Amino acid sequence: MNPIFNAAVIGDPIEHSLSPAIFQWLSQSLNSPVSYQKLRISSQEWDDQSGVYSVLTALEGWNVTLPLKKKVISALDHLSEEASVLGAVNVVHRLKDQTLKGYNTDVLGIARTLVEHEVSSQGQVGLIFGAGGAALAAAYALGQLNAGAVWIWNRSPAHATDLIERVRLVFPKTQFRNVSQSLNLRGEEQPSLYINATPIGMKGYPRVFDLCKVMNSKAFAFDLVYSPQITPFLEVAQRQGLSFVGGLDMLVWQALATWEIWFGPLEHQSSLKSNLMQHLRESWATSMRR
Repeated sequence: MNPIFNAAVIGDPIEHSLSPAIFQWLSQSLNSPVSYQKLRISSQEWDDQSGVYSVLTALEGWNVTLPLKKKVISALDHLSEEASVLGAVNVVHRLKDQTLKGYNTDVLGIARTLVEHEVSSQGQVGLIFGAGGAALAAAYALGQLNAGAVWIWNRSPAHATDLIERVRLVFPKTQFRNVSQSLNLRGEEQPSLYINATPIGMKGYPRVFDLCKVMNSKAFAFDLVYSPQITPFLEVAQRQGLSFVGGLDMLVWQALATWEIWFGPLEHQSSLKSNLMQHLRESWATSMRR
């Protein structure tokens, strides 16, 4: 039998995380033993190093959530290209030489979701709502997919400008534009893709999406939020006849990418992804009946 791989998800809050359920399922399905736990570590605890590093030394892999995605970088020895550009890490792997390498799988999760749903970004216009870490990952993914233009809308135009500065040199063939103060969707140039990278719809955030009332009905809508499965953004897109997908696909692709970082390439990814999605939906349905 393979030795047990010790892993955890770290951050605060952590109670809502689906990562333990996902990796327990993968461990059983792939017959590879994993011990996976939730470790609530606040920003202050990380800064104070209140026993944090001694706990993490026993781990071979971590998933990282808010508010630690930027802070963990100080503890790492290496960064993937995406993590370096985005300035955020959500997966850490302890290498054979005991050094730590950080990755960001947000980009991969977004790109694989779009490709799976046959959304072509090449030469097209993508509109991203938000200017935080998720929006930055979405902009990076669209640059990788050779989008013709990426428009960024954010309540703070300055934050949108900062985002654009981080990615435009990496993808010089893509035009990045701040439309925070001049969003006009009635002209000839229309987005073929809308991405919500704001937390609207999540627990504790507004339940009404009022950032864009008129969409191109021939476009595709992608919400990075995975709970609820039909978000306020997707409700608006659905009413206007757009094809759409929620954030659960992205979450599962990220989990599979994490597994590959820790254990190596996976076979039969599509069927594995489909089965894991079904498992999560059934688990949600069961919890809703309780």
